[in-house]
Amino acid sequence: MIWGGVVVIALFYTISSTFIVATCAPKDGKSWISQPSMPRCTEALYNSSNVRGVFSAVSDIYVLIIPTHLVLGLRLKRGRKIGVCAIFLTGLLYGFYPTSVLI
Repeated sequence: MIWGGVVVIALFYTISSTFIVATCAPKDGKSWISQPSMPRCTEALYNSSNVRGVFSAVSDIYVLIIPTHLVLGLRLKRGRKIGVCAIFLTGLLYGFYPTSVLI
């Protein structure tokens, strides 16, 4: 589960970043600064950010499920299992706060 997640996440972000660089690469002697305002690049960035957002949410949940699943298989008292799972699941709190609040 862990290595599969690492491989899928690394591949997704590598392919996604390569797509953006290939789509938004300057042509005809233009600079990188003017590229984000080009319609082709703007649409690609918009679509890519939507896909990345959904993938990020799904992969975050997957990464949080792995330790929870493993803890549930341990021979611990119910209260201790709940406590250990709660420690891992505190990562969910990060997703509910705007980034500006955490900085």
